Amino acid sequence: MYWNYGTWDGARSLHEMFDVQDKAILDYVSDYKLNLIVPEEIKDFDKFKTELGPVLAMKK
Repeated sequence: MYWNYGTWDGARSLHEMFDVQDKAILDYVSDYKLNLIVPEEIKDFDKFKTELGPVLAMKK
């Protein structure tokens, strides 16, 4: 959960964190995704089925 103002500008996967010249090296590294919730990027808060939707909408 990203609670700061503005959008997330960091990496969202392990591959994005690496600064490699030869992209073929990344074939040998698992690419773990970052499951990140950024309220600023959510367009439809009605998709949430719990109280989290209104909380995120208020944060936005």
